[in-house]
Amino acid sequence: MKEKIKEFGENYHDVEVPIITHGFNQKCDCCDKFVSTRISIEHDSKDSSKDKRICPDCNIAITTYWKENHPNKIIPEKEY
Repeated sequence: MKEKIKEFGENYHDVEVPIITHGFNQKCDCCDKFVSTRISIEHDSKDSSKDKRICPDCNIAITTYWKENHPNKIIPEKEY
């Protein structure tokens, strides 16, 4: 799991207006859990076909990784 957090942290960035989807049985692209809410993150290439939808737990983990390693990927700066 830590490798996926690092991989996503290195290759994706936060978006100013994330897409948040709600519904049952949505699979997190990071941890593969089925959740009711997912948050979008954008690939650094800005190729929308590579964007990911992640659960709130993975979003917190990736945001923490960004804060500690790549604070410029947090748009706008979030308080976690």
